[in-house]
Amino acid sequence: MARLEKINNTTWKQPFRDRKKEFHLWGSHSEVAKYCKFLDGTKRLLQIQFENHHEIDIIDKFQITSGKEISFSKGFQDLIKPIILNNPDSYFLIKVLDVNSEDENTELFVTTGSATVKTRIGQAKFRKELIDYWKACAVTGVDLIDILMASHIKPWAESTDLERIDKYNGFLLNPMLDSLFDKGLITFSDIGEIIFSPLIEDFCNDLGVDDKSKLSKIEKQHKIYLKYHRDNVFQS
Repeated sequence: MARLEKINNTTWKQPFRDRKKEFHLWGSHSEVAKYCKFLDGTKRLLQIQFENHHEIDIIDKFQITSGKEISFSKGFQDLIKPIILNNPDSYFLIKVLDVNSEDENTELFVTTGSATVKTRIGQAKFRKELIDYWKACAVTGVDLIDILMASHIKPWAESTDLERIDKYNGFLLNPMLDSLFDKGLITFSDIGEIIFSPLIEDFCNDLGVDDKSKLSKIEKQHKIYLKYHRDNVFQS
């Protein structure tokens, strides 16, 4: 198995090499575990930071097993598994954040950590659902998946937990359309026709969209979210 690399008394590097099936339990560095007093069955506040281009930096409490291993939740496993399998030469860093209980920042981590991990996992699942459903930009048909944005119809901040991960509450859009839609400068009718805000009507040609642009498909489940967008987000 790949060797764990100690960075300092509270941090170690976990390589992805040799990971093919097991994504639940991850070994801890023995010296760090001893210094940080890992105990069987306790939950410890950890930061799990991937290389920057993976855009995953999680802070949450994780279970420590009797073997001083760290147990990852099913949702977190689903999020990181494809990254690990597709990037065998990569790694993540694990940092123990609650070594000193008097650290003034610990309480902030405790209160925001779970929300951080749940939000990341939710966003990753939502994007995957939209990619599977649309397979390309919902308006232009551009299929450069890496540049397309998972855009909520009813904004994330105003949605319930179920609405936030509902594939019918989202479009896969190119960055320009995503920005216009997010700012309420465009919206769509119940039959998918694009509607422009008066604020940008004079700039449509420059933006590369016109009044013939429309969604490639639309279902009844989209319509309740589109009504919300037209009534509350769109700048009419």
